[in-house]
Formats: sequence, C-alpha cells, structure tokens
Amino acid sequence: MKKVLIAIITALLIIFILTTCLNKTYAIGLGTVQSNPDSYAQITGDNAGAVAIGNVIVWLVRTVGEAIAVVMLLILGIKYILGSVEEKAEYKQSMWPYVLGAILIFAGAALTDIIYKAFN
Repeated sequence: MKKVLIAIITALLIIFILTTCLNKTYAIGLGTVQSNPDSYAQITGDNAGAVAIGNVIVWLVRTVGEAIAVVMLLILGIKYILGSVEEKAEYKQSMWPYVLGAILIFAGAALTDIIYKAFN
C-alpha cells in the first residue's frame, strides 16, 4: 500500500511539474500578425533558420534536464523521508551528486543566457 501511494504521488507530481513548466505563451496582437507576418521574428538573415533550430534544441535540452533533476531530487527526498536510519545515511551520501548536478543544470542555463546577452 505504501509503495502504491508513493507511486501515485510521484506520478501526480511529475504531471504537475510538466504541465506547469512547459506551457510558454508569447502573445502578439492579431492586427500585427496580419499586417506584417514576420514581425515576431527577431533574427533575420542567412542564419535565421539555424539559430531558430538551435534555440529550440537548447530550450528542449535545458527543460528536459531541469525536469529530470527536479524529479530525481523529489524521489530521493521521498525515499529519504520514508527510509530507516541506515537508509538515510546512505541516501545522504548518494544525494550530493544529484544536488550538484541540479545546481549545475540550473546555473549552466542561467550562465549561458548571461553570456549570450552580454555579446549581443
């Protein structure tokens, strides 16, 4: 019963995280789009298509990495809370690489944004 409850809670939290983090909407007035369809495009020139594809790939990798990091830390946290004293000591040792990886994923995304904005 305990394992089923943990599995249900974990599944619900994963669904909640995915539905709240992946919905980005950028609104433009309908008149702007009808009069000038390319007004929303910020990058023009020969490499506009490659930059757009690169931005989508980077966004996808970053989003998936952040979601996986949050879910893994959530699972380890639940195991830590429900574990015995020996298991807690074991989880403490195994949790540090995940925490460090999550920090690197979140900081790496912010750092690349800062560097990109500094050079443009």
